[in-house]
Amino acid sequence: MIRSISTLGVCLLLGGGALVETIQSRPALKDVFEDAFAIGTAVNNAIVSGNDPESRDLVLRHFASITADNAMKAGPINPRPGEFNFGPADAFVAFGEAHGMFIVGHTLVWHNQTPAWFFQDSAGQPLTNSVAHQQMLRNRLRTLEQQVNASDLPDDVKIKLQGYVSGCYGSLTSFNVLFADESDQFKGSGGE
Repeated sequence: MIRSISTLGVCLLLGGGALVETIQSRPALKDVFEDAFAIGTAVNNAIVSGNDPESRDLVLRHFASITADNAMKAGPINPRPGEFNFGPADAFVAFGEAHGMFIVGHTLVWHNQTPAWFFQDSAGQPLTNSVAHQQMLRNRLRTLEQQVNASDLPDDVKIKLQGYVSGCYGSLTSFNVLFADESDQFKGSGGE
């Protein structure tokens, strides 16, 4: 039994290099599907920063499009009222641009990564459909756009991020159930 396991181990060690060589000699997924669509994946801060070099290499070899996994969600960007951290989101965009990738943001308001305070009033009570609470929620959702406009980012990056913000506003139409008056409802990037 021990001899069989040892023999198997030696075979795997000797043949393992051939397997790696075969896999790396195959075309990258992004090249195979280049004429059909841009194949993409979600990336985290460890990939963007280089702290996970194996995954980073895999992403760079096989994918033409990236989506932020958490860096662009409300929790990481705006964890507490008045406190903003755009560092990971900026690093995500810089990574994609540096590697010529198509960049896709992420939903700003996500069911389990939006801070509780986001849907509470200053006393910690849940927001209602009152006009004051509608305005409070609307202001919180518009803060991202204001932060992008006030940043020192180059104009071309701001334009790309504005596209992302417009996409967020488009997805925010699901919150229109809170707004009885149509003039108070969020409008998508196409005005609908």
